[in-house]
Amino acid sequence: ANHNGGGQLVAAGSLSALEALAAEPVRGTRVVALQVAGAFHT
Repeated sequence: ANHNGGGQLVAAGSLSALEALAAEPVRGTRVVALQVAGAFHT
């Protein structure tokens, strides 16, 4: 489980789009892939 807090963002989409986001994250941020069964509450 993940508890989202202030300043966190959840992204969902195609694998290629998420890989592109992870390849060039916004400066000062990081991308962490969560192992989940589905994109619930996105």
